[in-house]
Amino acid sequence: ADYITLHTAAVPATIKMINADTIAQMKDGVILVNDARGKLIDEEALLAGLESGKIKAAALDVYSSEPPKDNPLIGHPKVLHTPHLGASTVEAQRAVAEQIVAQVLDALRGTDFRNALNMPFETKGIDFNAIRPFLGLAEKLGKLHAGLAQHPITKLEVAVNGEALNGLVKAVAAGILQGFLADKHDGPINYINAPVLAEQYGIAITQSTTPKETDYPNIISCKAYWDGGERRLDGVLFGNEEPRIVRINRYKLEAKPEGTILLMLNKDVPGVIGQIGTILSAYNVNIGEWRMGRDEPGGEALSVINLDSEPPAPAVDALSKITAVTDIRVVTV
Repeated sequence: ADYITLHTAAVPATIKMINADTIAQMKDGVILVNDARGKLIDEEALLAGLESGKIKAAALDVYSSEPPKDNPLIGHPKVLHTPHLGASTVEAQRAVAEQIVAQVLDALRGTDFRNALNMPFETKGIDFNAIRPFLGLAEKLGKLHAGLAQHPITKLEVAVNGEALNGLVKAVAAGILQGFLADKHDGPINYINAPVLAEQYGIAITQSTTPKETDYPNIISCKAYWDGGERRLDGVLFGNEEPRIVRINRYKLEAKPEGTILLMLNKDVPGVIGQIGTILSAYNVNIGEWRMGRDEPGGEALSVINLDSEPPAPAVDALSKITAVTDIRVVTV
């Protein structure tokens, strides 16, 4: 067998049933799982099997002596350890069941992932209530990258800096992937499966913590790469709660990544804002906010316009025909 799992009581006939002789009869590279009784395994024989490679890996939550002291299996790179669950009373079983239900519900709601064994980032010591705004910002950066993409994205490069983001680059990367894949994948997307799905879609991801290089105390930066091009988005939190996009490529601005957004690249000449407003008004589309960044007077400008409703296709077509407009996109985040 490729896997052997133990599910029996420790009685004279079963004590050390896994020993040097029985291990020798196993298939090379077997994986052994014991969550029954620690005395079922001769731990010295198990250690020898792991060291020789006869046993590829083991998963244990019980040991011959508990709590285990000076046990060479503890911390062994080929051994996965989980806590020994001692639910031997009705009260304990009820309490454990309640904890499991609460934790599963929190995970499904995306509010907390405590005790999850397969998270792509370390959750120990993380206060999800404290970092949730940053994860929300990361998700919006991912959605914005996905909405702006006109070519298959092959790589996402995630970087963070700031005290509040210390140790969170993997969590931020998972949030960006969750947002990026939200409309690309038919099934549910979460922090656990997003990195796996990204790999399946051929999207590489890199993560780094960079030295402080901006005026913002905590900043998330994400570059998206495709064949022949790249795009950079930087995001921060205002007041530790409100997400803002503070950079798109070389343009610096402060825009809200929410709702329907019209992104427009145009020559920085008089009259453009008036023409945009006139066309949107003609189609009964109201402007909520308008943020603009430019490289230099008379050069190029990038506008991020928050709209109260999605502009119809004829409105977008009319906007694209404005002489000074060189590119225009509509994205919902």
